[in-house]
Amino acid sequence: MDSKKFAKNLLERATRNLDRMREVLDRTPPLTEEEITATYQSHEWREYYLGVLCPAKMITLFPPEDDDLKLLMTQQLVEEYHHYLTFAKLVADRGAESDLPKFRPGPAHSGMLEKTLSWDHPVYIAAASNLTGEFILKVCMEKLVTLVDKEDARIIEDEVMAHEGNHVHNGRMIIERYATTPDVQETIENLVQDRTEHFIGSYSKPYMEFIGPDLAGQPAMAGP
Repeated sequence: MDSKKFAKNLLERATRNLDRMREVLDRTPPLTEEEITATYQSHEWREYYLGVLCPAKMITLFPPEDDDLKLLMTQQLVEEYHHYLTFAKLVADRGAESDLPKFRPGPAHSGMLEKTLSWDHPVYIAAASNLTGEFILKVCMEKLVTLVDKEDARIIEDEVMAHEGNHVHNGRMIIERYATTPDVQETIENLVQDRTEHFIGSYSKPYMEFIGPDLAGQPAMAGP
């Protein structure tokens, strides 16, 4: 299949998967203050380990002739680091631990990282991150801003959500550039499905079973 048509089909399938994710998130009850803090800590971790490290690794993997993609991913890296700082401040403002080196991720968060950053070609990282993770993040953020106070919601919308569309576009460009063979396209389809199921399965658990003990609280989150 032509890579541009493949990228278009992939985006359409990712959009359909959002309906399944919304169904799961719609069952999320109002959050306690502890749960909001744990959610912010989870997003702080994700914005750095998934948001920053994915474009950083892709930049090192692009060949010299694709410097245009390096520049796009450099801009994305800057934005993702800003997202990390945004959530770190939200956590600190709540009087909770925001020192990232002290975070101790459990299986759900480690699984996200493994399914995203373990690939050795930028097309696969982009498929897992830009065209799967960013879509899932979009609906998570849409739900989150309905569960927190107005000022926090404004900050999340202005400082985080405003950039997500650009990151999806970056992923599409990478797919169009590199997903040119049936083998590559098949691998992308399989990894997108696998990562989507991991997210939906994680969020289908009781909320704090995924967000809370997996990352936040003592001693699961903070080190000595």
